[in-house]
Amino acid sequence: HLGVGTSDGHTALYDLRSSKPLMVKDQQYGQAIVDIRHHRTSEGSYLLAADRKILKVWDKASPEGELFASIEPPADINEVCVCDQSGLVMFATEQPRMHVYFVP
Repeated sequence: HLGVGTSDGHTALYDLRSSKPLMVKDQQYGQAIVDIRHHRTSEGSYLLAADRKILKVWDKASPEGELFASIEPPADINEVCVCDQSGLVMFATEQPRMHVYFVP
C-alpha cells in the first residue's frame, strides 16, 4: 500500500494496482500533511498521518478505516517516529524537547 498526503489535510491509502484509493481520511484542520507512516503490530496494521497540529492513527484493517487514536502535542509537528512492534510514538516539534507518547 501507498499512503499519500495532500496540501489540504487529506490522507489517501492506495493499492498500487488501482487508481482509486482504498480510503481517504480528513485531518479536519485544513493543513498540509507533514508525515505519513505505516505501522504493523501483532494486533493490526495502521496508517499514521500527521499535519502540523495532530497525528491521527487509522486502522487499515477496518472496513471504513476507523480512527484508532489521535494525539495532539502542545507544539507544531515536524516529524513522527514510531518504534516497531510497540506503541511508542515520538514527535519532533517546534520545541527543544521531544514529545513521547505510548499508544497501547
